[in-house]
Amino acid sequence: MNHFYLFVLLSFLMCFLPVNKLWSLDVRQGRQKKGSFVPGWTVWLLRFQLAVVFFYGGIAKLNMDWLRGQPMGVWLSKKSSYAVIGPYVDEKWLAYFFSYGGLALDLFVVPFLLFKKTRWFAIAFTFLFHFMNSKLFAIGIFPYVMFFLTFLFFSPEKFRAIGEKYFSGFKLPKKVRTNSFKLSSLTQSLLISYVAIQLLLPFRQFLYTGDPSWTEEGHFFNWRMMLRDKTTSGSIDILDAQTKRIVGSIKFTDYLTKSQNNMMLRRPDMIRQFNHYLRGVFESQGTYKDFTMSSTFMASLNGRERQLLIDPEVDLSKESFSWGTTPWNMPLKTPFQGPAPLEVLPKARPKSIEDVLKQATTKPTIIQN
Repeated sequence: MNHFYLFVLLSFLMCFLPVNKLWSLDVRQGRQKKGSFVPGWTVWLLRFQLAVVFFYGGIAKLNMDWLRGQPMGVWLSKKSSYAVIGPYVDEKWLAYFFSYGGLALDLFVVPFLLFKKTRWFAIAFTFLFHFMNSKLFAIGIFPYVMFFLTFLFFSPEKFRAIGEKYFSGFKLPKKVRTNSFKLSSLTQSLLISYVAIQLLLPFRQFLYTGDPSWTEEGHFFNWRMMLRDKTTSGSIDILDAQTKRIVGSIKFTDYLTKSQNNMMLRRPDMIRQFNHYLRGVFESQGTYKDFTMSSTFMASLNGRERQLLIDPEVDLSKESFSWGTTPWNMPLKTPFQGPAPLEVLPKARPKSIEDVLKQATTKPTIIQN
């Protein structure tokens, strides 16, 4: 998830930043000389990382679904029991309010935080936004982390001026100016490389065809947050390689936990991995001899009608991982409103011999008007 990706990046940066200058164990045990100042670029690097999350999160929201109030409308419709907003969750204006409010925050909060005159307004708006997120959606500690990180845009001296009223350790030494910090060539190269990666990596989604919210290709490392509500159900059938008739079906919960199952259902490549795993189990146990596998998964994106997520005619257990666009992903052709086209709906399969015999011995049903 993007939230965990951010935590990993911040933890990685903290390995190199001089955050052990004042109240650390390193200072207490004499491994680090006590100091009240660090190079300015260390603070700006953290501000840059936070700005990337907000700005690219806003860029990702500039898509037609979000501008139509989806998936926010789907999520709000399930919150009728909530106080204040409960009576209005089915109103379109509320979905637009949350959608465009989130878009405005992501795109403009960083410029507002950079200027003193608008900084407190941005803090107040950010607090309200993250507070509502924490109450409406189950996204863990992310809203709280993001809110407190916004205080990085305040001058460090402001915090120390407040803190020294209560703790003497906050008080700055009389010598407020220090020698300029010089960056080595290696440090400059590493900083430029890190910044370039963070600026360029989110554009990898454009190397793939199709909507990343549908195919999941190019979705990761791009700050594509809260953009999709995908409802998926499906089946994996074992077919006789010669007759193409169904000889067995898979019950997912026999092999997957609930969490694994929920994650797999919306990610085509995980369905492929699950098919590989199942083929390995069947071949080692000798359950089936000459067989192929067919995966039929129907999915709905942001309130659309359901359509095929992947091509059921392709045996995913024989498909390898690809860095490029996956050919067996079905394109998203279902309109925002209206039925799915026939070409992205499943076709009838040949029945097994048992089903044919059962149908032949069943009396016809007579419908009387």
